[in-house]
Amino acid sequence: MPNIRQYTNEAEVSGAPFEGAAYSMEKLGRVEQGAIDQGVSGVKRGLEAVEEHNQRQEISQLSANLATTHANLTAQWNKIASQTDPNDIEKAAADFREKVAQPAISALGDNLSTSGAQDMFTKASAALTDDIFTKTSADTAHLQGIGAISNAVTVKNQLGNALHSDPSSFETVMQLGDTVVDGLQKSGTLPLGEATKLRDEYHSSFAAAAALGKIEANPTQAKADISSGMYDKYLSQEQTTALMRHADEMEKAQDVQARAQEADLKRKQKDYSDQQANTIMASMIQPDGSLRVTPDMPKAAVNYSLLPGTAPGEARSMIDMIAKVSKEQEAGIKATTDPHTYEDFSTRMLLPSSDPRALSMRQLYQARTEGQLSDKDFSFFRGGIETLQRDPVKKEADRQFNAFLQSQKPAFTTTGLLGVKDPAGYQRFYQFSQAARQQYEQAYQSGDWKGMLDAKNPNFLGKLAKPFIAGKGAQVSTGPSVGEVDSGYKFTGGDPHDQHNWVKVQ
Repeated sequence: MPNIRQYTNEAEVSGAPFEGAAYSMEKLGRVEQGAIDQGVSGVKRGLEAVEEHNQRQEISQLSANLATTHANLTAQWNKIASQTDPNDIEKAAADFREKVAQPAISALGDNLSTSGAQDMFTKASAALTDDIFTKTSADTAHLQGIGAISNAVTVKNQLGNALHSDPSSFETVMQLGDTVVDGLQKSGTLPLGEATKLRDEYHSSFAAAAALGKIEANPTQAKADISSGMYDKYLSQEQTTALMRHADEMEKAQDVQARAQEADLKRKQKDYSDQQANTIMASMIQPDGSLRVTPDMPKAAVNYSLLPGTAPGEARSMIDMIAKVSKEQEAGIKATTDPHTYEDFSTRMLLPSSDPRALSMRQLYQARTEGQLSDKDFSFFRGGIETLQRDPVKKEADRQFNAFLQSQKPAFTTTGLLGVKDPAGYQRFYQFSQAARQQYEQAYQSGDWKGMLDAKNPNFLGKLAKPFIAGKGAQVSTGPSVGEVDSGYKFTGGDPHDQHNWVKVQ
């Protein structure tokens, strides 16, 4: 029979019931606890790894945000500082720190979940806040200094302008300038060296402004003040020399200006005087060219003579002419024209007013008074003096017409082969001149006057001369007929240029 080993329970061998099973269970428990501990430890390490990863990401993002915010805040502040009046920069800095910088910095800490990122934000935000405060404070102080200097310059300019207008306030302005500089120095805005420099600039600027103001007001007195040395302690020798030179120039300029003003005044006075003379003559000359003296005209002529722009000789000549015309009216005498006077005045009427030979109103008055001009010829020459100076085109046309007349003159005033002067020819030339001028004036109005001066033209005015030339064909009189009335006078026959051959119509 086989030898079978008998099973023995080790627990029973030890002598305690279930002792072996308990041991096994204890051993199994130790194994399971170790596994649990190891699992917990692994989970913990995993969580730590996740947190570390999140923390690195937050710190990295926070670093970038800090840099961006710092750059943005710096740029915003620089723009504010550059656009703000230095006098308002302190308030602008406080508003920027409170309303812009602090909210932007605080926003960086929002939604941070890791302690490392939070710690970093706490330290970095404090540093960034301190940096912004330091920068804005430094810029504020700098700009306030600039503002103080700018204000000081403004004060210098304003006080200098005041001195320029009123040089008598020189001492007062100097004291005000010193007060401004003292205040800047005591407040710490300007160091001693800068304050001293600004004070010297004030003194120099104010002295120059006062001197310039005096020069413009009275350069002669200003030269005396500068020469007395009253500005020497404020101005350099070079500045003093320049001011004296400027005073010399102003003296000359004021002298020229005074002469110009005097000339302008005289011109205006003469213009007014001429207007009054024209008014008198306009009332004296009738539509048909005759002259008529009204009762109030002598008084108007006397008043005209008293005007500051009236030349004494011209006024006297006008008064004499009015008296002569008045006597002729009473006596019924008709004035006639001297041919030589007519020819002379026709030429001189075309000369420029600057030419001393130019025909003047005084000469016209005198010629009429002396019986050398008829009423109509006086009116004609007066109109020429008044209008031709303003109408260069007509003046040039008249010059060509006069040249034509002069080309015809020898045929009237000389006779025979030896060219003996014919006194009667001057009278006939005068008659021809008047007849030719009448046709010329009509043609000028229609614009067809040049052809009349052309010998090849059928309407050549020279053809009109033949009837007037002595000893060359029949005489054709263009004078008045016996009994003809002209300007209130009736022709009685004979020489129409003899005033005794005219009688006033009753």
